Amino acid sequence: MKILYIAWSKQPPTDIYADPSVWYRCFQPAQALRELGHSTNIVAYQNVTEEHIKAHDCIIFFRPLYSVDFVKQINYCEQYHKKYMASYDDLFFDIGYLRHSGFRKLGAPQEQILSDRPELYAKAFYFFEEFISSTDGLKKAIRHHKPDAKINLHYNGIPPEVYDWAKLVYKKDRTDERRLGYFAGGAIHTPDLMKIAPIIEQVLNEQNATFYCAETVQIPQILLSTGRVETTPRMNYSKMLHAYAKCSVTIAPLEVNDFTNSKSGIKFLESATLGNNVVATPIDDITRVGNDMLFPALNDEEWYKQLTLALNFKFEPDQLIQNVEQLIRKHSTKAEANNFLTDLNSKVNEQ
Repeated sequence: MKILYIAWSKQPPTDIYADPSVWYRCFQPAQALRELGHSTNIVAYQNVTEEHIKAHDCIIFFRPLYSVDFVKQINYCEQYHKKYMASYDDLFFDIGYLRHSGFRKLGAPQEQILSDRPELYAKAFYFFEEFISSTDGLKKAIRHHKPDAKINLHYNGIPPEVYDWAKLVYKKDRTDERRLGYFAGGAIHTPDLMKIAPIIEQVLNEQNATFYCAETVQIPQILLSTGRVETTPRMNYSKMLHAYAKCSVTIAPLEVNDFTNSKSGIKFLESATLGNNVVATPIDDITRVGNDMLFPALNDEEWYKQLTLALNFKFEPDQLIQNVEQLIRKHSTKAEANNFLTDLNSKVNEQ
């Protein structure tokens, strides 16, 4: 099968892989599908031609936005009888869920919240009868709007470069690592960190630990005042893996609502594969992939308990490797791509 991903991104067409969502939802799946024997290509939506559509069997529109060119691409799919579907990793198509936007907690004006053209995501959504969802929560949301839609699950997975890194990390003595890492995707997660900052401050001082944070969020003064904070600028993918490897524990705090519960557990998978215990809000997808390396926490009492436990809990080497190998076996990008194809083919046979 010849598969084409058409990617919408705020990044320029020459640099779409700088967009983490394009990396996770187009580049990594395409890489895995190639390993399974399929011809797979990715193109920025601005560069799509009629020939691109004609040359492929299946067209995947990732985070599509309504426009004249978008409609033209859909018409090409119809004209040449191509299988086509929309792929989502967030609730962009549902304007109502913007009430959960983290920007509101940052005090951003409403025009900033709405500047991402949500109505154009919603308009594009209604051109499709078949979808790819990255989580069960998103599948449920799509089903709510389109009860008769075909929805294929394609979960995020662990790519080969992560488990190659893991092999190097395990050779390293990590007995003295007491570094708590937080690698949020952007400023929208500042309120999540603010909420648990007093707990982190207490644990850092009690456990003689360091907080290692990417400068994608505003670091609360209560943490800076400890003198136990190390920062790193926003990183590309390979540098982020290296940063994970410098930690013994990572965190993934989130407010729980339908918007956040549609998100992926990929941060757990990446961090755990590199040998870290992970203290995280137990959204559905993290719970789905979690193993003994997951320390779930919902309230302040649980965050204190689980952070303390995670910093002091160390797996025996054989047990750690066994946990990681199980994650890779079940949740590699290749395994998830194979599951996606099985789901896709089963829906073809149902027609």
